[in-house]
Amino acid sequence: MTHAISWHGLAKPTPTVVIGIFDGVHQGHQEIIRRAKSYGESVTVLTFYPHPTSVFAPERTPSQLLSLSGRITQLLHHGADSVAVIEFTREFAALAPNAFIEEVLVKQLQAKHIVVGANFTFGAKAAGDVSYLKKVASHYGFTVDGVELVSHSAMLFLRPELEKLF
Repeated sequence: MTHAISWHGLAKPTPTVVIGIFDGVHQGHQEIIRRAKSYGESVTVLTFYPHPTSVFAPERTPSQLLSLSGRITQLLHHGADSVAVIEFTREFAALAPNAFIEEVLVKQLQAKHIVVGANFTFGAKAAGDVSYLKKVASHYGFTVDGVELVSHSAMLFLRPELEKLF
């Protein structure tokens, strides 16, 4: 099954794929894009709309920091060569992890390098995660980089130490 992709920027797959919601394109998101750029190839950011929570628990949907248009603009501004948007529906959410990998990452995006945050989950009931992607990567012919993100509280803890340096 092919899932409709709305392309922005370069309207074609690129070897390096970053995946996430990227609700605010904050510093952690920007670091993931920088890491993807370090592979030296064009980068596609795969994102989803609407926010997955809005499909399953609309009353818990986080407020949007950016509109979809604003998110795309910021992703392109921070280094993505293209942004691929897939409509997040109950049918899409029901995909098993292998189906998502085969149908979207391999067939549609032709991914060779996948870069995600270390807390990334995917597939029906969030059954897939970074360790699963790494486990099946060689079978599908791609590499996986799970980027550890620094929490805000850790940054607050380190701030006095950083200030001593300046």
